[in-house]
Amino acid sequence: MDVTTPDLGDGVSEAIVARWHRKAGDAVRAGEPLVDLETEKTTTEVAAPASGVVAQVLTEEGASVSAGTRMAVIRKT
Repeated sequence: MDVTTPDLGDGVSEAIVARWHRKAGDAVRAGEPLVDLETEKTTTEVAAPASGVVAQVLTEEGASVSAGTRMAVIRKT
């Protein structure tokens, strides 16, 4: 399952990947914090959309992402 950047709202077009809470190979449960995104206005915590194992992290900390960007892949177990 792909983890994508959510709609950032309020005319915000991009965010910075501030911190990953999990790395490739880590188990994660749906709803657990996965990554923090920073915008000019706020920091947003993105939760895992499904339970499984983080198969790939596709965006590094410090990278700029826009809504819909594929950031990671979770393999369901």
